[in-house]
Amino acid sequence: FAGLCSPHMGTPGAFAAISTDAGASGQSGNALPSVRRPSLIAAASPTTLAVSTGPTAGSGPFTAKLLMSTDAGRHWHVAATDHQHLTRAGTPAWLGFQSARAGRWIADPHGIWTTLDGGTHWTRASLR
Repeated sequence: FAGLCSPHMGTPGAFAAISTDAGASGQSGNALPSVRRPSLIAAASPTTLAVSTGPTAGSGPFTAKLLMSTDAGRHWHVAATDHQHLTRAGTPAWLGFQSARAGRWIADPHGIWTTLDGGTHWTRASLR
């Protein structure tokens, strides 16, 4: 389990709360990278974490990023970048892993990003 802990009003200092025993106990993880608007977090394993950035509501142009860590949040890298121009409120967004290797990221209403290797590589499929 991984939970996103982010201060209100977009101030820096977001971190991950991580549990390696299905939520029976937990610990504060390392600080998330200094990014604007961390919005979603998912865990493929106790050490492999994904965090997405970008709005979860609103309209207009935006860039969302998917960041990955394979060392429980000590180091992060950008795994995917999604550029969109949204034209309606209520942006759908979702991030999750169905197994340690397979995961999905929905950053906008027009595409789904998929990984089949635990987050090393992500591929976008267009829904238009």
